[in-house]
Amino acid sequence: MKVQCLLLGCILAIFSKSSRAYVERRLRDYSQQEFGDLEGKAVFIKFFKPGCSRCRKFDPIWQSLEEEFSSDPKIFIGTFDCTGGGGEELHEVCLMQEAGPPYPRLLYGGPDFLLQEYAGARDADALRAFVRERVALPCSLRDEHWCSAEEEELVRDIRAMSREDLDARIEAMNAAVMQEFEEYEGRMEAASAASELAQDEVRVARSNGDADRLRVAREASEKVSQTLQRVEEELAACMEKEKPLELTMMEEYANTM
Repeated sequence: MKVQCLLLGCILAIFSKSSRAYVERRLRDYSQQEFGDLEGKAVFIKFFKPGCSRCRKFDPIWQSLEEEFSSDPKIFIGTFDCTGGGGEELHEVCLMQEAGPPYPRLLYGGPDFLLQEYAGARDADALRAFVRERVALPCSLRDEHWCSAEEEELVRDIRAMSREDLDARIEAMNAAVMQEFEEYEGRMEAASAASELAQDEVRVARSNGDADRLRVAREASEKVSQTLQRVEEELAACMEKEKPLELTMMEEYANTM
C-alpha cells in the first residue's frame, strides 16, 4: 500500500509526509454507482467542471486515454463531473479543489488505497507512459493478477505454511520491525540529549565571557546538531517504509484462516 507507516499510528504526527498531495478516499463503497465494478483495478480519475476552459482543452487527450485503456482488465480510466450528482466522497474531493491545483484534477490509486495527486505533464504521451508505469496495485493474495513471477512464488509459499509456522513468522517479522524502530528511537533520544548539553555549554561559555570556551562549544554544538538532524531524517525514513510484502501477505492470509 501507498506510503504506509509500519509503526504506531500516533507517531505519524511527529513527522511530515511527502510533499506530494494525498487524498484519503475509499472508492469501493460507491464504485458500482459511479464507475461500475472496480474490484482488482487500479484507477486514474479526472475531476472536472464543464465550465472550465482548461478542462475543455484537455478533454480530447483524456478521452483518447480512456479509449486506449477501455478494454484493459486491470486499469480503469474515469471522469467525474464535480457539478453533477454521485457519491458524497467524490464530491468531497471536489470541495477540496479550492485549496488544491486547478481543474482538471487527476488522481490515481486503487479502491482500497490513498488516491495520489498526479502532477506530471499532461500531454498524451506522458499520460500514457504514466498509466503503464505507475497506475498499478500492489501484489496481494486478493489481487494476484498484479503479482510478478517472483511474487507469485511467494504467494504459493505462504499458502503452503501451517498456521503455527505462519504465526511464528509473522511474530518474528513484526518483532524485527519494532526492534529497528527502537534502535532509531534510542539514537534519537541520545542525540537530543547531547544537543541539549551542547547548547547548555554554549550558554555557560557566553555568560562567563570565555571566548575560547565559547568557540569550542559552538563548534561542538554544530556537530551535534548535524548528528541530530541526520538521525531525525533516518528515523523519518524508517517510519515511511512500506511494510514488507511478505509480512503483508502473511497477515492477509492469516486473516482468512
